[in-house]
Formats: sequence, structure tokens, C-alpha cells
Amino acid sequence: MASTKYKISISIAALIIVILTFTGWCDNKGSEYAAEQIEIAAITFAVARSLNAGISIAQGTEVTLSPAGVGTTLTVGEVLDPINDMIERFSLVVLAAITSLGIQQILISIASTTLINLLVVLSTLTGLVLILKPQLAPQGVRIVAYKTCLLLIVFRFFIALSLLLNQAVYINIIESNQSESLASLKISAEEIKASPSIQVKTDDQERSFLNDMKNKWDNFQESMSNTLDLEKLKDKASNAVDNMTDLIISFVLLTLLMPIAFLWLGIKLVGYIITYKIITYKPNDNS
Repeated sequence: MASTKYKISISIAALIIVILTFTGWCDNKGSEYAAEQIEIAAITFAVARSLNAGISIAQGTEVTLSPAGVGTTLTVGEVLDPINDMIERFSLVVLAAITSLGIQQILISIASTTLINLLVVLSTLTGLVLILKPQLAPQGVRIVAYKTCLLLIVFRFFIALSLLLNQAVYINIIESNQSESLASLKISAEEIKASPSIQVKTDDQERSFLNDMKNKWDNFQESMSNTLDLEKLKDKASNAVDNMTDLIISFVLLTLLMPIAFLWLGIKLVGYIITYKIITYKPNDNS
């Protein structure tokens, strides 16, 4: 028999659903979070392309290293090729993140249309009436009404609630690390883009013993400078790779793995609602 406490609880739950449906609080919060993440992803993508542009400029630069008297010439591209490959993969992950967030925003817009809102409110009120007054309809009709109501509620709020849970994970676990990685990646991009070109100098002066010694000394200083510059460039590239790795982890977790997990959970929930055998109260139970 349906107790008074049970009826009051169901009535409060129905009232909350109706209020959330019409106010759109969950939808607004979820959409705001998605928009914020899209903006962060767009900024990250722009930084990645800027870094790629800086590397493209530097890749044709040749560096001469001969501190021990043995000359070696290599291109900066040989040092920066690995990070260039990383940037391409990183850009794809960021684009996938933007796409995922955009799709979720569209789904929220669809779920919050006037027609869906009316159907959710109507089915919720119908289900509430049938719980309070089961004698108004036979058991089969009541079961269909209850399941329809639950399915509409899941469709209406599931995406918004998943984004709110996603936001909670972001704020409490990921936000600080993601912000630090993005700021550091911006600095690395600016430093690599602003790195001075390192070129081999040529000397057309008349050959003499003194000039030859001077040229050797100049070349030695230049090679040592190039070595230091190359080591700095390697460090900047290594830092950029580390930052991109951290950002990839955060984007994959927030915009790919968690939505897939929520989608799987939603499918399981819908299947459970459809197959669950609801126990209804007999029409003569009026308490």
C-alpha cells in the first residue's frame, strides 16, 4: 500500500522536475560549462597553431657545431620534428574535444525545446496522479505511463546532468593543472617563435694567417653559442611536449572518455527502465 510518506516524496520529486523543466537551470549551467570548455579548447588550438608556425620558421635554420674542431651541420628541424608531430596529434585531440562539446550543446538545446518540456511536465503530472489515485487506470496503463515518464525525464535531463558532473570533476581535479599547462604552453610557443635564427656565417676576407686564426676563433665562439642555443631550444621543445601531454589527458578525459561513459550509463538506464517490472498498487489501496 502506498504510504502517505511515499506519496509526499513522489509529489516533491514531481514538483522539482516541473520546476527544473521550466526554469532550465540545469540546461543553462551545462551549456555555460560547455561554452567555457569550447573557449578553452579554441584558445589551446590557437596556441598549438602558433607553436607550429614558430617551428615551421625555425625548421629551415642550419646550426654548425664544431667545438672540438670537427664540424657538424644539422637543421633545427631535426630537433623540432618530434614536437611538430606531437602538435599535429594534439590539434586533432583539441578539435575532437570542440566537436564533442558542440554536440552536447546541440543535444541540450534539443532536449530543452518547448515540445519536450510540455511532454515531460504532462507525463510527470500524469504519473503523479496515477500514483496518488491508481484506481483511475488499469495496471497496464499505469506501467506504460510510469515508464514513459521516466524515459522522458532521462532524455530531458541526462546530457545537462552529465555536463554538471563533468564540471564538478573539472573544478575539483583538473582545472588548476590544465590552466598551468596551457599558460606554460603559451610561453613555450612565444619563446620558440621568438628564438633568433642561427645561421652559419661566411667570411670573404683575404686569407692570411691572422685572418685564419681569427676566423677559427670566431667559428669556435659561434659554434659554442649555437650549442647553447640548441640546448635551450631542446628544453623549450621538451617543456612544450610535456604541457601538450597534460592537456591531451585533460581533454580526452573531460570531452571524450567521460561523455562516452555517461552515454553507456544512459543506454543502460534506458534499458533498465524498459525491462524493469514495476510493482503498482491496487486501485482499492486509497491510503
